[in-house]
Amino acid sequence: MDLDLSVLDDLADAADVAFLVEMEHFVHEKYEFRLMCVRYLASRGFTHFGEEIQPDWGRRTDEYLRTGNERTLEIPDEAPWYTSGVLTQATDVPELKAEHARFARHAPKVRWFGFDIGADDTDYLELANQANSYEELGGAMALREQRMHERVDAVLNEGHRTALMAGSTHLMKRDVDSTASGPGGGIVHSIGHHVAEGRNVLSIWMITGSGETSSPWASELTPQPGTLNAELAARYDEPVLVLPEGAKQTRITQMHNLVMTCDLSEQVDAIVFVPHVSPLRV
Repeated sequence: MDLDLSVLDDLADAADVAFLVEMEHFVHEKYEFRLMCVRYLASRGFTHFGEEIQPDWGRRTDEYLRTGNERTLEIPDEAPWYTSGVLTQATDVPELKAEHARFARHAPKVRWFGFDIGADDTDYLELANQANSYEELGGAMALREQRMHERVDAVLNEGHRTALMAGSTHLMKRDVDSTASGPGGGIVHSIGHHVAEGRNVLSIWMITGSGETSSPWASELTPQPGTLNAELAARYDEPVLVLPEGAKQTRITQMHNLVMTCDLSEQVDAIVFVPHVSPLRV
């Protein structure tokens, strides 16, 4: 994926923080989008990049980028986190490790960190394993997002120009309606809302068209009727950079083919639309 992002130069240079937001985790094109944007932001002076992965993955990636030691990209297997409750369907997707390693080998020499929950966050795992329905996940999701706040704040408080990478509603500049199973569990703000308060944020979204995914929750992605995804899919057959214009409540097909509604003018500065996506690759 090679789009000209120079139209964003003024926004990038003025930004304290950047958000790189994907509307689907489990597609190969996510890594092409991220690599393009990370290279661009590094060229505009961003030095630290945080990802919605567990901290150990982030530390390993950072060591690889600093030393080139391939062994740090050999992420060990773990015992399943979710052994009871509704999240037992959140199975491991082994292709993620291969995609992540391939991405790291092509990334610029920047600093890297993971800000999501890790295996050491046993208080979160205990709450998550007690939830037998999505409606019961609120406390776990609130604790997860609060832990994200702490991990990202630790980097931002050192004054680094930082970009954050995560899925859909985790990185909203202003939160939309949240459910118990969504970021913050309807109790605390998303990491995006938390970070955006009082900061100048450049936000770039990757919106998908149709295709296959490696997600445990859905095998195919389909633009839902009446969404921006469907509108763009009717116009474009190749990846394209789109700049939103004007305030308008817009429906977006996001993670797991769910639909959210938001005002694009207050959420996103640029959209990378990818009309065709494919599963993660080994």
